Amino acid sequence: MLTTIAQPLSWYVDKIRSGEQFTSLLYGDGEFLVAMRSVTGRRMAHSELVTKTMEDEMLASFDSTDADLIRATDLHLIDWESYKGTDWEDIKAHSLQVHAMLQGKALNFYDGVVWEDAVRHGNLAPFLQEIKRREEGIVLVGNPRLRSLKFLKPQLKLFLEIPEQNAYSAIDNLETKLKRFGRPGIYLICAGLTTIPLIMRLRKSIPNSTFLDLGSTFDVFVRLETRGWRRELYTKVEEYQRIINSN
Repeated sequence: MLTTIAQPLSWYVDKIRSGEQFTSLLYGDGEFLVAMRSVTGRRMAHSELVTKTMEDEMLASFDSTDADLIRATDLHLIDWESYKGTDWEDIKAHSLQVHAMLQGKALNFYDGVVWEDAVRHGNLAPFLQEIKRREEGIVLVGNPRLRSLKFLKPQLKLFLEIPEQNAYSAIDNLETKLKRFGRPGIYLICAGLTTIPLIMRLRKSIPNSTFLDLGSTFDVFVRLETRGWRRELYTKVEEYQRIINSN
C-alpha cells in the first residue's frame, strides 16, 4: 500500500534544527520511468543515458525500510484521483503504473513539491539558514555553475561538479571522491537521475550525515536553463531579483 503524506518545508527544517540525521529522496516522473524499466537505452534530460545498472539502482531504492529514509514526490503521481489538471488522464496512467511497479510494498511518499514551491515563492531562507548553523558543514554536488553560490559559504566544505551531460557516467568517480572525503555533514545532491543512486550508495558509508536530494532547487540562483516558471521568471528582471532576495 502506498500512502501520501503532506508535510511543509518547515518539517524538514525542524529535523535539521534538532540535529536529526536523515535521507530525503525526490522521485519525479523520470525516476519512476527508470525504475519501471520503460525507457531502457533512451536519453533523458541532460542526455542522461538510461542503463540497466541505473534501473537496478533506482528500483532498489524502494527496498529499504529504514525509518530515516524519506521518499518524496509530486503526490499526484501516487494519488491521481486528487489531481484536477486537464492532463489528468496522463497522470492517472502514470500513477497506475507506479502502483503496479510497487505492488506489495508498504511505502510512504511525502510531498516533494514543497522544495519547488519554496524557491518559487521566495520561502527557502529558513532552510538555508538552518543548514548553515550545523557545525558539520555542507557538501554540494551539482552542475558546475552551482559553484558560484555564495550563500552556502563558509559552511561549504566540498563542491563536486557533475558532467553537464550524462552525469550517471561519472557516478563511480563521484562515489569514490565523496567516500574519500567521508566527513559527517549535510550532503546536498543536485544531479538529476544520478541523485538517488548516488545517495543510496553513500548513506550507509558516511555516518552521522544528512543526505538531501534537492532536484532543481538551486537552479534559479544561477539561471540554469529550464522550462516553466523559471524560464518565465528570468525575463522579469525586477521580479527575479525580488525572488532571489527573498530566498
